Amino acid sequence: MVATDAAGEGINLQFCRYLINWDIPWNPNRLEQRMGRIHRYGQKDDVWVYNLVAQNTREGAVLQKVLSKLDIMRDQMGSDRVYDVIDEWLEGVPLAELMQKAFDNDDTTELTEKLNEATKEKAEALIALQKKTSLASRLNLRAAQELRDKSDERRLQPLFIQRFFERAWIACGGTIRKDDHFPVWHISRPPTALFEIASKQRVALSEHYDYPIVFDKQFVSIASKVSIPDRTKLMGPGHSLFNILIEWAIAEAHHAFARGTILTDPNIGSPQKIWITRSVIRDDREDRQKNIAHNQLTLIVLDHMGLRVTSPSYLLNCLPAEGGGDLATEDRSPEEIQMYAYEEITEKLLVKVRKDRTEDCDVRREYLNTAFQDLILDLQEELNDFQQQSLYGDDTAEETEKLRKRIEDLKLRKIDRMKELDLMLNLSGELPEILSQALIIPSPIAVTVDRGASSGVPMKRDDEVEAIAMDVSMRYEKTRGWSPVDVSSDGEHYDIRSEAPDGDKRFIEVKGRSETGPIILTGPELDKLRQLGSRAWLYIVTFCKSDRPSLRIIQDPIPKFNPEMLYRQVQFLVVESDWASQGEDATA
Repeated sequence: MVATDAAGEGINLQFCRYLINWDIPWNPNRLEQRMGRIHRYGQKDDVWVYNLVAQNTREGAVLQKVLSKLDIMRDQMGSDRVYDVIDEWLEGVPLAELMQKAFDNDDTTELTEKLNEATKEKAEALIALQKKTSLASRLNLRAAQELRDKSDERRLQPLFIQRFFERAWIACGGTIRKDDHFPVWHISRPPTALFEIASKQRVALSEHYDYPIVFDKQFVSIASKVSIPDRTKLMGPGHSLFNILIEWAIAEAHHAFARGTILTDPNIGSPQKIWITRSVIRDDREDRQKNIAHNQLTLIVLDHMGLRVTSPSYLLNCLPAEGGGDLATEDRSPEEIQMYAYEEITEKLLVKVRKDRTEDCDVRREYLNTAFQDLILDLQEELNDFQQQSLYGDDTAEETEKLRKRIEDLKLRKIDRMKELDLMLNLSGELPEILSQALIIPSPIAVTVDRGASSGVPMKRDDEVEAIAMDVSMRYEKTRGWSPVDVSSDGEHYDIRSEAPDGDKRFIEVKGRSETGPIILTGPELDKLRQLGSRAWLYIVTFCKSDRPSLRIIQDPIPKFNPEMLYRQVQFLVVESDWASQGEDATA
């Protein structure tokens, strides 16, 4: 793209990686601003900056000296941070004045002398001061990286959004079709039921959505390499039509949620009961909307192993039951479930939230102290000036009184903000609320994987084989010097999160076979492995019940496979010839 200097600030251009400065500004800080448009968060490639300077002109010779000085300093420091302190680093170097002198007499001696005053030591001192005074210097970068990794792992995938919209839209009475030429969809006029909900909530819906829609924001990015029609819009959370469809789905499901329901999980071998609970941590502020420090939905499962906690995302493995079940058979009372949820979820959550809130409030308190102190000192200096003027006969009574009032207001505001921080530190956990319950039953026609695959027949896992496969995979990771964590019960849709000493991570799905043959992946497992890309690994352990199990590991497996749907969009089959030719043998 071609832009004037107006594009030098205030816009995000990280989809570009080359910056060519045709017109060089005299102020080097403007150069830094231009670089900041493309060298920013979200940039996936190395950034290259080219400055075009006409060296056979006086102006070009001056600019060449300045730019060369910056390059030398960057090379000496081994960092681009010199560009962050250009203004302060070149303070005392009057570039405009020196350039004018160079134009008049073709002498750059004075410019060279002034530039020599901008030393490496001065730049390093300025960068150190910037780090010290910056709020970002208080951040735990390792924790920030962990937070970003968790966000990448758990972000709402476009495929989930698409599936929800398609199923809910059709259930509501609408129609949707995929375009014949582009990866976009077209929808019908919104069903009447949506207009009724929108009217109650005073939300405007269009009579016709005649533009194409997509569910992945990457398609509507100006950096997208996929061709789509110009009028294509993103459909997802935040779009008024999508939000109203959510409200319709909640209203339709309200009765089932209130009384409980029966679902099928084709992967399990015995029935289990689940409860969806909500745990809330609040602080002591009066506003009930503001005082929620943390709010978490959790799934409590009761099976042959007893009670355990997992993620609500487990429900993605489930389907409406084809047969019946005895929902009334209840092994735990609501009070028992609430107490279990409080002890196993809320109390642990309270410890974590208290730690995070303390760190956050410490940073806020330091910042507020400094900010209020600086503001009050500035006003106090103005007040002293007015008082000095009054000694010489000037009438400053009105201005003096206004300043005194502003200073007092600031002091009171500071007290209020500090009291609010104290209230934010007083945390307590509420008794968890049970939102719904369900009976999860195995499919009555499911067979184990080792008995052979047949289209339309679900397969249930062999818990003994899976346990052996997990043990083999965990031991393999430890021999590599990594730190594996079993997350198979956390509803993550992969089994092991393994971290290297340098912080690198593997997200591992483990599949076991008593001998060898095809493997089964659930729909959510496929989606998760696809989402994690090169950080996703599939560990397949065969001959699990023998004295020497075999291990094959495959990085980023989904693009390498051709999974066949086995059962109702929740189980997919990968034949042995498909996976056995991929990855590497890691048998010890």
